[in-house]
Amino acid sequence: MVFRWLVNDPDGDTPYSELLVGLSSSALDPVALPTIDDTMAFAGSAGRDYYWQIRVWDNHDTTESGVRTFTVNTPPTCALTSPNPGEMHRSAPITLRWSGADDEPADLSELRYDLYIDTAQEPTHKVLSSSTATRYDFDPELVGRTYYWRVVVSDGKETYATPVSDFDVGEAAKIVEGPVDDTMCVNGTCPFVSTTWWRYATFSVKTQGEPNSLQWFRNGNAITGATGHTLTVTEDEHGDRYRCIVSNGLGDPDTSEEAALSVVYCVYFYDGDGPHNNGCCNGHFVLHGTTREFRINPDDRQVIASITHNGKRLAPEYAITVGPVTAPDSIEVRFAEVPARMKTIPARDQTFQIGDPDPQPDEETGNNERNVHDVTFTYNYFMDSCEVTQKDYKTVMGGVEPWVGEWNYVGIGDNYPANKVTIGDMMLYCNARSKAEGFDTVYTYTGVNGTPGAGCELEGLSIDYTRIGIRLPTEAEWEFAARAGTTTDYYWGKDYTADYPSSAADTAEMNMYAVFHVGDLSTQPVCTKIPNDYGLYDMLGNIFEQCNDYLALYTSSPKIDPTGPKNNMYNAYVIRGGGNGARPWLIKSCHRNGWDGNDIVNAGSGFRCVISQKALQK
Repeated sequence: MVFRWLVNDPDGDTPYSELLVGLSSSALDPVALPTIDDTMAFAGSAGRDYYWQIRVWDNHDTTESGVRTFTVNTPPTCALTSPNPGEMHRSAPITLRWSGADDEPADLSELRYDLYIDTAQEPTHKVLSSSTATRYDFDPELVGRTYYWRVVVSDGKETYATPVSDFDVGEAAKIVEGPVDDTMCVNGTCPFVSTTWWRYATFSVKTQGEPNSLQWFRNGNAITGATGHTLTVTEDEHGDRYRCIVSNGLGDPDTSEEAALSVVYCVYFYDGDGPHNNGCCNGHFVLHGTTREFRINPDDRQVIASITHNGKRLAPEYAITVGPVTAPDSIEVRFAEVPARMKTIPARDQTFQIGDPDPQPDEETGNNERNVHDVTFTYNYFMDSCEVTQKDYKTVMGGVEPWVGEWNYVGIGDNYPANKVTIGDMMLYCNARSKAEGFDTVYTYTGVNGTPGAGCELEGLSIDYTRIGIRLPTEAEWEFAARAGTTTDYYWGKDYTADYPSSAADTAEMNMYAVFHVGDLSTQPVCTKIPNDYGLYDMLGNIFEQCNDYLALYTSSPKIDPTGPKNNMYNAYVIRGGGNGARPWLIKSCHRNGWDGNDIVNAGSGFRCVISQKALQK
C-alpha cells in the first residue's frame, strides 16, 4: 500500500518527513529513512490493524501529525473442486466447479469470478466474466483433447488466480458394428422342430466412446425401454426395420444402418434321400400377408437342382413367392452337389479390369484387348479345375469321341484335353453332364445339324443364364478366374515386356506354369503344371479354351455380369488362354481371339465348364 501526506513550511525551509507505523498507538516505529518526498510504500500483513503517524521537521522545529489507524484487506481465495486434474470425461456437458472464500465477511457478497478454458496450457479464452456462479456446464467444441482451466476471483479490492488445472475429453460416441439382419422362426410345416425353437431375433451394436444415451427404433419409432446394446424381439412383424442412435454429448448423435427382421416358417426339403432339415438353414417360408416367400440357402458346395410348389416347377431362385396359401401347401427343393473337380471362384461383389491398356508392338490381335474397362460380378461361380479331357468327353457323350485324327500338335490319350470339337458339341456335352449330375440344362435348341458330339451345329440356340446348370464360361468369367486376383499379364506375377521372357531362365519359369511354344509343341496331359491361386490348371497354354461369347471389340463402359454381344457380327466366338504352340504374348491372361465355333476343320480349342449361381445370390 502507499501512504501520502501534505507538508508545508511557511519559512521556505526544506522539510524532512518520517513515516512511523506500529501495531499500537504507543509503539510507532519509523519504516524508512527520512525523506523529502510526500509518499511512501508499505507492505503490511493481510488482516492486521495498524497505526501510523507522520513526523516532519526543518532546521528549526519538529512537528508530528495525529495518529491514524487502518486495516490491511484480506484477499479472496478460490479452489478448483472438480473435475480432478487429468480426469477423463466421455460425455458432455462437463460440469466445472469451484469455491471462493474471504476472511472478511463483508467482502463475501462481492466475490466475482472469471473463468478461462482453453486447449493451450495457459488458458486465455474467457467463458465467464464477473459472475457470482461457482459452476459452469462446458460443452467442448473439440473432442479427444486436453483442456486447461483456471478461475480468477475478485472481492472488489483484490484478485486471486487459481493454479491451472486440466481434464481430458474423450471421443464422441459412435456405432462401430451392427446391427445386422436377423430371422425369427415361428414353426410352420417343419415336422422336425418344436414350436418353441428359435422364437426370437436379436439385433446388437458395438460402440466406442461410452454413450450415455442409447435408443433403439422400430420403423422410425422409439421402442420404450430399448436402451441396451442388444435388442431382443419376439412378437414383431416380417419386414420390420431396426436402427440404433447413440450419443454422449460429444459431437452429433450417431445413427446405425437399418437391419431387417424376417419372420419365417420352417420347412423341410428333399435331396433325393427323403425329407430332412438342417436346422431350417436350407429352406423356409417367409410370411407376406396372404402369400409366402420361399427362400433357400444352399451349403457352400450345393446348388439348387429344382423347386416345386404343389407339384408345379418354379424358377431356381432364392426368393419364390407363392400364394394365396391354401392348406395343404407343399414345397419341395432338390439340391445337387457341385462336382469335386470344380473350384469356387469368389467373384461376388468383386470388380476387376478386363483388357490390356498397352499391347506390345509385336503382339498379334492387340486391338482385341484395347478399351480396358471395369467388370463387376453379383455372383460366385464354380469352374472346372482342369480342361475337359478326352476321357471325360467320351464318357459323358455316350462313347462319342472328340476328334483325334493325325495331327502332330494334338496329344492323344485319356488325360489329354478334348479338342477339335465344335461349340455345338461342347454345349451338348454341358447339357448331358448337367443331366447326369442332377442340374438344369442351360442350352436349348430347335435342331441339330450333323452328328451330335462329333462336329455338329445347333439350330435355334438359346442360352438361359438364370438356370443352374453346367455351361461354358462367359469371357469375363474366364478372365477373372484366370487372373485369380492378379493384375499382371501372367498369373505367376510377371508382365510380358521386351525383357520378359528374354532368357533361358525366363522360359524355364514360364514352362513351369504353361504349355506353350517351347520344346514339344504337342498338347500335354492336363493338371501337370503349377495352378493359379484359385486352384485352376492350364488356364494359360496347352489348348485354347472356348467361351460362350461372340467376339466383338471392347467398349470402355463398365459392365455388370456381362454375357457378350447379342449378335455374331464377326462370325466368331471368343477363345482364351492360348495353346501349346502359342508365342508368349498369346498366353497372357487378357489375350483374346476368335474362331468360327462350328468349323471343325480349323478347330483347335478345348474347353472347361462352369456352374453359376447368378439367380441365387442374396
